[in-house]
Amino acid sequence: MKMPAVEAAKRFVSNHFPDCGIAILTGSTVRGEETPFSDLDIMIISGDVPAAYAEAHCEDGWMIEVLLHNRDTYKVFFQRDCSRGRPSLPHMVATGIVLIDDGTADGIRLEARQLLDAGPPAWNEQDVRRARFTITNHLLDLQGSLPPMDAIFAGHELANALHELVLRTNGHWASRGKRIPRALEEYDPGFSQRFAETFRLFYGAPHDASPVIRFADEVLDRYGGRLFEGYSTKPVV
Repeated sequence: MKMPAVEAAKRFVSNHFPDCGIAILTGSTVRGEETPFSDLDIMIISGDVPAAYAEAHCEDGWMIEVLLHNRDTYKVFFQRDCSRGRPSLPHMVATGIVLIDDGTADGIRLEARQLLDAGPPAWNEQDVRRARFTITNHLLDLQGSLPPMDAIFAGHELANALHELVLRTNGHWASRGKRIPRALEEYDPGFSQRFAETFRLFYGAPHDASPVIRFADEVLDRYGGRLFEGYSTKPVV
């Protein structure tokens, strides 16, 4: 039987990083969403870490992923994540459980929460045009009667681009992978449900892309529709 998550995480940190300044347990085990295959996600901040890096371990029946930072690198990653509109590290820090604290954890968690509360950088017209152009290309691929396996991956790219367009233009953080449904739910539960159902049907029958194409076109219509001719990334002088 596995050791409880928090207990296992504390023991792991004590054994491997006894001199760290801060250790934070985050991820699905903290949110109460763990599965039999969930791992422990632990962020370490230590003056002994020369540069940001990751490690993977297996102990006490758990798979453990460790993200290591020093006092400078975590700030760089905070800003990088927020600049791209997907605040992975700030979210981990803000929602995690502090395991080890040298007295500065509250300040770092406050930094993370303030960044999250501020929201992502606003998209400009060129950002919207880029997204419309990208989505248009994915739709043209799907309209071309791709083989089922090719269509699945084209659909995956379409879902990523479509969710980013909707969330970023509405002032919400984007996400990736399995976190996309939660991000869409926080934006609009009704839209999230329709998004999920449309793509679920598509993945079940990728030979018929018409429903997902209609859905994407409906979303694009809010932003001026498809875009191909006339699109350019040439800098304005």
